[in-house]
Amino acid sequence: MTRIAVTGSSGYIGSALINFLQSKGYEPIPLSRNSNPSFSLDQLCDYSFVSQIDVLIHCAHDFKKNSETTNISGSKLLFEACSAVNVKIIFISSISAFSNAVSKYGRTKFQIEQLAIRSGAIIIRPGLVYDLSKPGSMFLSLVKIIKTFPLVPIIDGGTQIQFMCNLDSLCVLLHQLSFQHSKYKGKIVTAACREPEKLHDILILIAHHFHKRRWFFSISSSTILAILTFIELFKIPIRTNKDSLISLLNQNQNPDFSFLDNFKVNFPPLRSMC
Repeated sequence: MTRIAVTGSSGYIGSALINFLQSKGYEPIPLSRNSNPSFSLDQLCDYSFVSQIDVLIHCAHDFKKNSETTNISGSKLLFEACSAVNVKIIFISSISAFSNAVSKYGRTKFQIEQLAIRSGAIIIRPGLVYDLSKPGSMFLSLVKIIKTFPLVPIIDGGTQIQFMCNLDSLCVLLHQLSFQHSKYKGKIVTAACREPEKLHDILILIAHHFHKRRWFFSISSSTILAILTFIELFKIPIRTNKDSLISLLNQNQNPDFSFLDNFKVNFPPLRSMC
């Protein structure tokens, strides 16, 4: 059976992928700061574990402030170690990653994509990842806003387009790619529902799903970003930072779904799950 390692195994996507692979009979190798073997983007690691695997799925990302260099250099070393022993690489990027990305997150992911492609990796660009039964990451932030506040601010009227990525569907796609790697080597695969949904509609669907009656009001993006700048300046702990919001509001509006047709996986819209 294919030997698969997953970086960022304690994160939202990584932990879900580990559970999914185990349910399929695999014994995936989880890689995180506290795993054995351990892996971290911000420090030199013992990469000897690559000799024991066939496929590496790179989910890890350091979200600390000013960690762009850490993410790029750490990923580069990992890719080089894998390439040296012909390990197949699947890199989890983002739909916010493209050549003229607005967010630091999107620009960093795009730079890592270039390194990954040189190593023969498959690039996966998930949309806004969601799981209503176990929300996490940015989707969890949206759920917490709906659960906490009766009066909910919607940035610029919530007209921003989102391409939703069901977490279970993402795991199915990654599993399929793990044994079809040679066919899609060097390709970029958008992992999301083709039917876009507006941010305003997404918040309404979340409120409906969790049986919350909420009132919405529009607030300008400049105002909310100024508030987040103030919060970060005074190091007030909150779940969502300024760049994460910029990334959410500035996804690629014209993603390429052409390669998704080659896989037996369905990415349902959020409205069909609520």
